[in-house]
Amino acid sequence: MEEGQFTRIDREEVIRKLREAVPADYTRRFELANRLMPALRRAIARHFHSWYEELERAEPNPYYLMNNRC
Repeated sequence: MEEGQFTRIDREEVIRKLREAVPADYTRRFELANRLMPALRRAIARHFHSWYEELERAEPNPYYLMNNRC
């Protein structure tokens, strides 16, 4: 870099190559691959809900600082 500018990289060429590398249906593929994520997140939250309640009841100032959630 020189004065905040790339001296050996053609920024426009890099952007063009990245755009060429992304499939035309990338958005559809991404949505399809992640379609179950909202349900998974809800299931995980339900599963660990009791753990969070237990943590809230725990000592607010643990002996070890590394165990402190603050």
